[in-house]
This record gives sequence, C-alpha cells and structure tokens, in this order.
Amino acid sequence: MKKLIYTLCLFTGMAISSCEDWLARDPLDQIADVNLTYTADECKLYVNQFYTSFWGSPNNYIYHIDRGSDNLLSDNYQDNKDLIEGLHQVPSSGEGWGTTEWGKIRSVNFLLDNCDKSPEPEKARKYIGEAYFFRAMLYYEQFLRKFGGAPWIDKTLDLESGELYGPRLKRHELADKILNDMDDAIDRLPTYSQQETGRVSKEAAMLYKARIALFEATWEKYHAGTPFAGEGNRQFYRKLKPITEQSPADIIKEYRLTMAERLLIAKNLTIEEIMDQTGFNNRGTFYKLFSKRYGMPPRQYREQQKENVKKEKISGISDE
Repeated sequence: MKKLIYTLCLFTGMAISSCEDWLARDPLDQIADVNLTYTADECKLYVNQFYTSFWGSPNNYIYHIDRGSDNLLSDNYQDNKDLIEGLHQVPSSGEGWGTTEWGKIRSVNFLLDNCDKSPEPEKARKYIGEAYFFRAMLYYEQFLRKFGGAPWIDKTLDLESGELYGPRLKRHELADKILNDMDDAIDRLPTYSQQETGRVSKEAAMLYKARIALFEATWEKYHAGTPFAGEGNRQFYRKLKPITEQSPADIIKEYRLTMAERLLIAKNLTIEEIMDQTGFNNRGTFYKLFSKRYGMPPRQYREQQKENVKKEKISGISDE
C-alpha cells in the first residue's frame, strides 16, 4: 500500500511539474526580450507587435484618430473649446502622454539598440527598416499630431537617464527627426514586389513620408507668422527630394497609377471602376497619365497582358 501511495505521489508531482513547464512557455507568435539573439526571424517576430499600432488597423480608424484635431473637430463643443481658443495644453501625464505611448517608443528603441548584434545582418535589415518606420509613425501619430513638440528619445533609458528630464523639441525639430527616421526606413525596406505580403514596403514608407510632410507643411502654411510656426513648408518638401526625386503629389500620383495597372491585370473591373478605386476623377487625365507611363492606353495594355499570358502558357506546353 505504501508503495502504491509513493508511486501516486511521484506521478502527481511529475504531472504538476510538467504542467508548470508547459504553462510557463513563451507564446509561439511572440518573443521575450531576454531570449533574443537577434536572428532575422527573431527580429521579425519582435517587430510584429507594432503592426497593431498601425493607423487603419482593425484596432483603429481614421475618424477616431482625426477627431478633435485641427483636421476634424468633435461633434461635442466641449471637446473643441480649448483647441478653438488656442488653450490646449500638453498634459503632465495620461491623455496620450503616458506609459502606453512612451512604452511603444521604448520597445522600438530596444530593438534598434541591439540589432547590431544580429548574426544575420543582411537578412535582418528589412525588419530593422520596419522598426525605423514604426518609430517614425508612432512619434507622428502619438505626439506630433496631438501635441506638436515632444522629447526625442532614440535609445532605451533607465530610471537614472538624464533624458527623462529633457525638454520637448519644437514641432519642426521633432518633424525633422521623424522624417530622418523615415529616410532610414526607406533605405532598408524592400520594394512592394519583393516584400512579404502584409508588411511595410519601401513604397508604403515613401507614401507615409509624403503624408507627414504634407501634414506639417499645411500646418506651417496656416500658422505662418504665429508662435506656432516652425521653419516653413519648404523644409519638408526638400526632405523628400534626396530620396524620391519627386514632390509629394508626384509620389501619390505614381502610386495610384501603379495600383491602377495591377487592378487592370488582376481584376475583372471596368475602367471606370478602376478609376474610382484609385482616385482618378477625369477619364482623359487618367488615360493621358497611364499612356505616358506604360506606353499605351489602359484598355490596350490589359489586352496585351492577356495575350502575353496566353503566349507563356502555350510556350510552357510546347516545352513539355
């Protein structure tokens, strides 16, 4: 009897230990900081956490982001009173200025501080580019749009770090830092055709950079001559030229044409439907721009692509 009890106790202890080991495991779709060796796969898993912060994700939507800003007033006057009267102040804590927001910045900084330890620097490069993109995006969405200036923290801090007590940058200084981060992202990110589905591409970063520059340039335009103005909108247009050799408007136009070309090939949509989905209102303008870029009108381009596909299929059958 004693032997049986001893056996049961031993088995129970082993089962409990096994359960504790199983429950203590790290999630397979996440990665703990202490376990990082900064391989390309680990950098990818680490940066995945920032995709839920992306504007337009299921956790967010444009109306909610813009409501109460200089772009879109709330339907509740009390929400707008300080904004209208120019009395809106940066809170000492909370209200978008708390540990949640700064914690995201710290998480990005942790990867950027340690990514040079990666044994696969070339493979990890694009994920480091994503990290730069998200730090720029988080600073823009969380601080520049809401509060104007903010402290610029680009490394992991501890409780003794002097930067914790540093001053806020002026808004144009913060915008300059954000655009520099976006430049670092653009330099490292692969193009849309080479990037994994659902991840930030070089073109997406270029478009987001144009969005930031246009937002800040508009601010400068309408606040020129006031204490709120910075260095002026030409500063931000100049930032785009070295990377894209295009104006923000040209970048957006080229992207819309690229999307129109993909829809022509991949979808059975009418020309009018494609124009509507890509933001072209004038048929003549669309045909002119498309023909200039692709050498023929959209309808002819679609037919030619269909013929090319048929020829490739026939050639493949012949080779067999």
